[in-house]
Amino acid sequence: MLLEIKDLNVAYGAIQALQGISLTVDEGEIVSLIGANGAGKTTTLKAISGVLRPTGGSIRFAGKELTTLPSHKIAALGIAHVPEGRKPFANLTVYENLRLGAYFENDRTPIKQAMDLVFKSFPRLQELINQSAGTLSGG
Repeated sequence: MLLEIKDLNVAYGAIQALQGISLTVDEGEIVSLIGANGAGKTTTLKAISGVLRPTGGSIRFAGKELTTLPSHKIAALGIAHVPEGRKPFANLTVYENLRLGAYFENDRTPIKQAMDLVFKSFPRLQELINQSAGTLSGG
């Protein structure tokens, strides 16, 4: 089992957002969280990535307990929360924003391959690589 959540509880102050959530994800399996606004989908994902601290329950990834780890150590395991806003870090260059996607990768070969793929898909980005991302049109 790759991911196991048992009896997860998360609160925002006095408001109980999640109560007793349990789920498992096996390696290679795809799982979707579906629900109405306010049902706890984002809260669940933020708890998994360490952005929010659970008030109870456990989250295990590849056998390792995540609820006691800081978010940067969870990210080093390959789990991260990407906010829905899809906005770049405006004060960083286009290159620096792209490089953040490979933050924990030290081998230059896969980083270069990924950059080549991005530039093949979005050739204009290569022309703007040293430009501040905050100046992009977003279109």
